[in-house]
Amino acid sequence: MISIIFPTRNRPNELLRLIESFRLHSNVQPEILCYVDYDDHSYDGRLFDAQIIRGPQLVLSAYWDTLLRFATGDLLMASADDVICRTPGWDGMVEGAFAQCPDKILMVFGNDGGPDGTKYPTSPIVHRRWIETVGRWIPPYFCADYIDTWLYDVAKRINRIQFVPFTVEHIHPIWNKAPLDETYRRGNERRQAQEPWKAFELTARERESESEALRAAMDSSWRPS
Repeated sequence: MISIIFPTRNRPNELLRLIESFRLHSNVQPEILCYVDYDDHSYDGRLFDAQIIRGPQLVLSAYWDTLLRFATGDLLMASADDVICRTPGWDGMVEGAFAQCPDKILMVFGNDGGPDGTKYPTSPIVHRRWIETVGRWIPPYFCADYIDTWLYDVAKRINRIQFVPFTVEHIHPIWNKAPLDETYRRGNERRQAQEPWKAFELTARERESESEALRAAMDSSWRPS
């Protein structure tokens, strides 16, 4: 089973849109886990076919590992609340890619509908073994961006990255697909004030350590516990 994991803020309608698209296009219903800050009341009184975890506001990149504690799937997608699944049977395609990788040390991604959609993973998927080997999924360093970039960088270092031809479209204002709402504006403000690219540059050695751990686990077939 695939667990789709992401924080969401002030976007109940977009969350419903995401859930409906994945429910419609999946062979096996995925587990959808969302984090909502305590101070965000836009979701109050509404029902969602997803597991909603509430808590204090966190540094952006800390949300995924926080939600990971509640996930039960072996495959974990680091997603966002502004995506739409477009491909029927997408999950079978993902499962098939991992079935061909006995050690499960692999990062899979689909097309996000952007200019580099077939080259850059905005909703990367890894197996739980990747996380168990490294000891974490995504580090809590980034106030904006770099969640996907971190996994992409590590995957490139070990040459274990695979594009699969399904589409999970990113409905983002950078491509004129969505208005610049409050959540995007807050992200832009954090980006400008905190310059998360500096944290990424300073942590290259950590990504190399993760890649070394993953290389050591490669070619050793995974067995579920």
